[in-house]
Amino acid sequence: MLRLLTALLAGIFVGGVGLDLLTDAEGIAWIWPTTLPFLIIGLTLALVGNSLRGVLPLKDEQVRALLDQNLGALARITGIKRTGTSINDAPLCELDLVVAPFDRGAYATTVRALVDPVEIPRFQPGSVVVVARLRADRPEVSLIREPDAEWRRRANTESDRIPRRNRVSVWEADHRDAPGPRSLVGVGPEGRGQRLTAYAVLFVVGVAIVLGPNASAL
Repeated sequence: MLRLLTALLAGIFVGGVGLDLLTDAEGIAWIWPTTLPFLIIGLTLALVGNSLRGVLPLKDEQVRALLDQNLGALARITGIKRTGTSINDAPLCELDLVVAPFDRGAYATTVRALVDPVEIPRFQPGSVVVVARLRADRPEVSLIREPDAEWRRRANTESDRIPRRNRVSVWEADHRDAPGPRSLVGVGPEGRGQRLTAYAVLFVVGVAIVLGPNASAL
């Protein structure tokens, strides 16, 4: 929703600048300076939202639903790095994982998570964690920070089924498909065309909002 609104504001801004440059009409010079701060705020929030995509933890009922679909898995952390973003002093980190599902071959991927400083020892390379795969045909996973007793037992006794990093292929995650507020338009690679079309349409609408009532001045 925010990106759609930003596309509309961008159209209004460009229309205002164009109208100001191409005409001497009075009473229109305020359009683009007024729109610019809102456009900057929209772009900033969109960038922040994109960096936080995939950070929101799954709700308990979502975890249960995924586990009931046999989408739970063990994973070994092979790397951790900060993204440069922090929320309430908790750094947003990107964890490199080797995920070992029970219904397909293991693969390497990444997951984003807010890691409180006191939790850092839990997420060091070599640690085994429990994850939920968001879809059977996609690599994205979400950390299950408080697994039940059975999954804790598996993590302690079945970690040897997770292969080494150099023995699996990389399946790159698209964090736009990870948990988070859903977009009004398509997400992930499959929805890229739909997103670009929606942004372009709203940009043109924004330009038209400005130029339409002032067409006689052009």
